Amino acid sequence: MDTTRSNDQQPLAPQRDVSKGDDTVILGAGVIGLATAYQLALAHREATNATFGPPGKITVIEQAAHISPAASGQATGGLGDFGFASGVADLGVLSYRLFQELAFSSGKEFDFSESTIYRIIPDSFKGISQPPDSWGPTPPVEQPMSALPHWIKPKSNWSVQRMAGPPHASHLYVYLLITIAFRLTDK
Repeated sequence: MDTTRSNDQQPLAPQRDVSKGDDTVILGAGVIGLATAYQLALAHREATNATFGPPGKITVIEQAAHISPAASGQATGGLGDFGFASGVADLGVLSYRLFQELAFSSGKEFDFSESTIYRIIPDSFKGISQPPDSWGPTPPVEQPMSALPHWIKPKSNWSVQRMAGPPHASHLYVYLLITIAFRLTDK
């Protein structure tokens, strides 16, 4: 494999100013594509309120028949202020706090609820438990099977540990973000 760079490569063009009315196409209607559309729509709204020219059109393209058809529609949307490597721990805590502030200040546009994170291990497991015991804000705590959500169908030979809970863990409501992204970009 040739890893040398071609002399024909050109640097990317600088980002355009949203206040100039440029149209934008976003590929993918997952959480990243829709969050991008949402933030761009907010930037367009600010530009319009600041009496710049009319904002450009935002178009989100998705090949599936519905939004969030892949990983975004299957993921749990879990958030927390723990479990980060030491070099990025402060950034992780800050990020979680900003999500909380956004959720509490924006009404129904963006929301999450506090949740509990469990680790479930078969009694016959011989490996190293993941995530490691140091991952949560406190060491894991043994829990009875009845502590699990009703939709988990535990086996009798499983052990359950609580890894984290409120106020350290939350679940992101992705569809509220998706709804608002479409509402803002449809104007």
